[in-house]
Amino acid sequence: MGLRTLESIRTSVQRNLGNRGFENAVLDGWINTANYEVAGRLKFDALIKTATRVTVDGIAAYSLPDRLMEVRALVNEKDQTSASSKQRLVRIDLEEYYRKDRTIKGEPKNWARDGDGFYLWPTPESDTDVIVAIYLREPQLLSGAGATTEYDSRWDPTLEMLGTYHGYLSVVDDPTASERADKWLQKAEIYIQSLTRDIREDDTPAAGVTVAWSERDLLDQET
Repeated sequence: MGLRTLESIRTSVQRNLGNRGFENAVLDGWINTANYEVAGRLKFDALIKTATRVTVDGIAAYSLPDRLMEVRALVNEKDQTSASSKQRLVRIDLEEYYRKDRTIKGEPKNWARDGDGFYLWPTPESDTDVIVAIYLREPQLLSGAGATTEYDSRWDPTLEMLGTYHGYLSVVDDPTASERADKWLQKAEIYIQSLTRDIREDDTPAAGVTVAWSERDLLDQET
């Protein structure tokens, strides 16, 4: 869990932006954008969740969980008591799925993402197979003054840095705003790099941590 509250981060971002008097709702938007970006890139264990779907004979389409950022894997637990029966499904793109013979029924081997749901192929012929979705969930929005993040407090400074970055991108009456935004993004990148390295050197569990070298790396999300 984070230690810095939303109110504390608001105060810092407001100061970093030159105390321009931005309303809390505006500051919260920038900070929560940073929250979403950091969670999406670093893929914190605290946000890795599972959901199950039970297959239905003759039904290929199933829904994905709400608030999903990224599907990490789909696993067919044909027999939940036997490790050998658990099979990770191979992801294919939607075009490939539609090129397949979708009248074929059997034990699913592939899955394809389609918006907020997915298709299984072959189409299941069982009413008992359990498909487990392992996925990255969106972080909780920080909404109250005392709100903190769901992930390790060592990452709290990134919300201030990236919140400030987004703030400067929105400032239109300062000719140096773009340059200042770039500097805050660079600070965030350096901090992420340094902390990621320290975590790995300490042999602290850091599964899914992705290092961001550029704005595109930091902001792009895989879905």
